[in-house]
Amino acid sequence: MKLTGELKDKVGKAETKEQVRDLISKAGIELNDEELDNIAGGLGLRAPQKAPDCTSQSF
Repeated sequence: MKLTGELKDKVGKAETKEQVRDLISKAGIELNDEELDNIAGGLGLRAPQKAPDCTSQSF
């Protein structure tokens, strides 16, 4: 499935996966969790990852 037009713009502005789910649902599109994760992940909505602590390693 490919999002187009106004829906794509709205989903692109969503800040959370729940907002994406609501927008998609209101458009009459049903997605399973994996499909929703693919869309949300493509928008950079994944949980932030903690960077490794490199200060304690000796080189």
